[in-house]
Amino acid sequence: MLWDWLHVLVLPLAVTVTPLWLRHRDRLGRKRHLLLGTFVAAFGIVVVLGYALDLHWTGFPGNTLWDWLELLVLPLAVGLLPVWLEVSNSVRTVHVVAGAVALALVAVAVVGGYGYSWKWTGFAGNTLFDWLQLFVAPLVLPIVLIPAVGAWMAVAESDGVSG
Repeated sequence: MLWDWLHVLVLPLAVTVTPLWLRHRDRLGRKRHLLLGTFVAAFGIVVVLGYALDLHWTGFPGNTLWDWLELLVLPLAVGLLPVWLEVSNSVRTVHVVAGAVALALVAVAVVGGYGYSWKWTGFAGNTLFDWLQLFVAPLVLPIVLIPAVGAWMAVAESDGVSG
């Protein structure tokens, strides 16, 4: 099933593509951005059709928002790391608004999942520990670990240049 393949490939793909993206993002032209956007849109269509038409070969029917979060949070954190590094130095109003909208959507899903028993969220039964497991590594990576390693590398580089 496609769902099983996603579990196998998404994180390694994000780990492999991110260094390439960091190194060559200046050379990515409009054509490659269009290709990436087309791929993302096509995948989105497959996901919607997988649920809407109950396409069992996708493995999507029966999976909840929680399942998708478990699948995608860490790979997205790794894959969007270059964007995080660029944006963190120059946060604009659009970034704050996008973050606020994302947080509001998550809050609605959490309230609906726990308070109104929305089955599609898959949140019922998950504890604080489950949420910590889901988000600690993806948040620690870009917010704590990467800046610490970057600062350490900058000090090591300056020591190597001056010494």
